[in-house]
Amino acid sequence: MNNSAESLAEFDRVFNIFDANNDGILTEAEITEALEVLGTNISLGDRQNLLERVNNEKVVTRDRFIEWMSQRQDL
Repeated sequence: MNNSAESLAEFDRVFNIFDANNDGILTEAEITEALEVLGTNISLGDRQNLLERVNNEKVVTRDRFIEWMSQRQDL
């Protein structure tokens, strides 16, 4: 797990980049765009893991995104 203060700050910056409308959540469209931007640098397993974090409102919160980033296998 990668959760140093520096890494967590970087994950927060990444979230802010993908949160296109700055509402503090990632919509399915923002998630899809984020995965496309991450492209081949993200494993299929890590992609599926992020999509599993989508809640009933079809969004991913900042905390869930940072949790996912800290658990990625390819970082």
